[in-house]
Amino acid sequence: MTITIGDLIVLLRNCDPDALIEFDFPARPTTVASWRGIYAEPALGHSNMPDAQPTVRDLHDELKSAIDGRTFQGWKGGDYSYTAADTLHVANPGNIGHLVVSGIADCDHYVVIKTQFQKAW
Repeated sequence: MTITIGDLIVLLRNCDPDALIEFDFPARPTTVASWRGIYAEPALGHSNMPDAQPTVRDLHDELKSAIDGRTFQGWKGGDYSYTAADTLHVANPGNIGHLVVSGIADCDHYVVIKTQFQKAW
């Protein structure tokens, strides 16, 4: 089951805002950008740098700002905006990736973003 940006925002509201957040693979979420697979769809980037220590609050704020009418540039051009109803891919800018967000696991002091494989086309 994939979830939308809006679904993830709602799920994060029930978590400790100061809890650290990470993916179910060795990386932590960064920012929302245009997904290279389909530019009109959003992707959540990731980092495995040790200094990247995002909190639930950080991600919640990033997701809210991604659907506030902000314009995103497609990888090869074009302007796009996203809504709460958009599926959230997991990929860094310039990469297609085949993961989408499928939920979260609240583990008290940290939150895990669950992902699943989705064939791009």
